[in-house]
Amino acid sequence: MNYDDIFSETSAFMKEHWWDVFFMRLLFGVLTFIIATVLVSYVFDPRWFSNLKYISDIDKEDIETFFISAAASSAISSILVGTINAALTLNIIEAYQTKGTINFKSVYHIIKKMYLKIVTVLVILGIVQFIITLTPYVNRLSFIILPLINYFTIFTYFIMYDHKELNGFQSTLESVKMSKGHKFHLFKITVHYYLRKFVGYLIMALGFLFIIIAVILNEGTIMSSLFMMIGLAKIGLGISLNIFMAIKFGPYATVAHAVYYEKIKRA
Repeated sequence: MNYDDIFSETSAFMKEHWWDVFFMRLLFGVLTFIIATVLVSYVFDPRWFSNLKYISDIDKEDIETFFISAAASSAISSILVGTINAALTLNIIEAYQTKGTINFKSVYHIIKKMYLKIVTVLVILGIVQFIITLTPYVNRLSFIILPLINYFTIFTYFIMYDHKELNGFQSTLESVKMSKGHKFHLFKITVHYYLRKFVGYLIMALGFLFIIIAVILNEGTIMSSLFMMIGLAKIGLGISLNIFMAIKFGPYATVAHAVYYEKIKRA
């Protein structure tokens, strides 16, 4: 597999569509925030924040109602946000294959036509994640298993776009079959774009190290203040760098996976 060709095609596509993807992600980020705010305001009683004593007077039925409402709100939020993100991914695939555009109208039409298939996939993945999280011993390795599952289902939306006759469940099964023998290549592509974020984490780690040294040193000394200032500056720089990398290179991995999918599809 020639990774240079994949990275080159990805860069060429993103050079033309980066701003489109950025504005769409920004718009959907705002919509996600609004959805989350509305759901939180529905679940949480305002009296909890104004009077902490009110919490001790909550009835058992109110607690059960709260957890049911919280679970339902979380599920609804996950499905809504997941549907929007999936539709944007499908729009990126469409733009790559047809030299089309990435805009709100295209995403809306994709949601309108394919929302049932998308929701089916989200529900399947949600159930699998839920089972893994609740399974004893297995849940201890969830930080490894859950990302690995993504590589089994990574082609789901690509297949869904190419084969309109397949439903969400069938597209997921086809992805599991098609990803066989390709997961390590896909992982390398992902690492290529997300490795940059580790630079930010490294800078943040150094910042925390400087803060620890500042705490160990006597407070009020010049050296302690200096280490504290350097530590806080490094943490701020690391966070800023991570945000920049996420904004700049976040969509690249999705496009690169689409390019890879096209290459193995034609092989």
